[in-house]
Amino acid sequence: MVGPNGAGKSTLLRLVGGELKSESGFANARGKLTIGSLHQEPRLDPTRTVIDEALTASTQVPALRKAIARAEADLGDPLVYSNEGRLARKIEEHASLLEEHTRMGGPGYEGQVRATLISLGFSDTELGLPVAALSGGQKKLVGLAKLLVTRPNLLLLDEPDNHLDLSGKEFLETYIRSYPGGVVIVSHDRYLLDVVADEIAELEDGKLTVHPGNYSEYAAEKQSRLFHQQHDFKVQQNEINRLEKSAKRMLIWGRAHDNPKLIRRAKSMMKRIERMDKVDQPNLERKSMDLQLTGWRGSNKVLELSGTGYRAAATNEQLTLNLGFSHPVIMVAPGGIAFEVKENKITVLGADKILVGGVAAKIRNLRPADPYKAKGLKYEGEVIVRKAGKAAKAAAGATK
Repeated sequence: MVGPNGAGKSTLLRLVGGELKSESGFANARGKLTIGSLHQEPRLDPTRTVIDEALTASTQVPALRKAIARAEADLGDPLVYSNEGRLARKIEEHASLLEEHTRMGGPGYEGQVRATLISLGFSDTELGLPVAALSGGQKKLVGLAKLLVTRPNLLLLDEPDNHLDLSGKEFLETYIRSYPGGVVIVSHDRYLLDVVADEIAELEDGKLTVHPGNYSEYAAEKQSRLFHQQHDFKVQQNEINRLEKSAKRMLIWGRAHDNPKLIRRAKSMMKRIERMDKVDQPNLERKSMDLQLTGWRGSNKVLELSGTGYRAAATNEQLTLNLGFSHPVIMVAPGGIAFEVKENKITVLGADKILVGGVAAKIRNLRPADPYKAKGLKYEGEVIVRKAGKAAKAAAGATK
């Protein structure tokens, strides 16, 4: 589903998901339809650990376990086991609950949740981190993990690609393409919509229009449709103007010459105009963002970094960059991962590589030194340096 900001896309998803009640009309759904929603900002409990938050995905499994516990407690009640009829009914209820628990995947539920999180890139150690310590992209992945576990018939994904790094976006594409149920996705990422969409529903000016195909096909078809609509609008407006002028002349002549026939013809023309299916005037030029950057450019050199690093690092040479006028720069890195080597520790900063003795090095066996500390996380791991000099290898050895 696409449309300009403020068109009501998120509100429509909440109406479909049952979070809002419509002020008019109604929504029909298939019986026993299960719906799962992923909001723009996932609604997670920041005090829970990653694994505990993911375990809340299913409300049915915990409810069944409580019911089983109550049934087992009742079986030990003298008032129950001393009465043959009550005991038989309670045994039958307990067996039914166990069967439903098995059908819902209850016996292996924790293992399924853990395996799902690990498949999304979380390590065993990260499962014990508090949700508050996660990046925005990692929180989105936790929300996706909860949907993967429950597998509802219909997914409502509101900008699920926000905050995701490149690997997260690749997973999202594969996930949506292979999902066995229905998926409604709101996104401004044209590439993602080209890859995953079978239909594009455009919400604009209070109207919802569905187009077959992906985003590129929709964009080309919309451009052609707007062109033809503009042509039809002009043709119809010319016809309306012609009829209005003719009716006005006939009405004047009929009244001036007391001719009822001309007056009836004039009124008939006006009714003909009223009965026309009017062609809406297309909006060919939507209002664009009113953004103005004032100031002046004093030089072709915009930014120069030389030996720049965050805090103190294990090497004098960190980051060198010369940025010129009108030269855009894109910085990419896995979400929530970055390092600084200092005092035999690796501190999380924001990239997947570090510089040791001026040589790029990778991290292996990364693990939190204190997994329950939400801020200022300290990580430990091995620094891998290939084809480096003695100084770089010595520096790498000092950071293991």
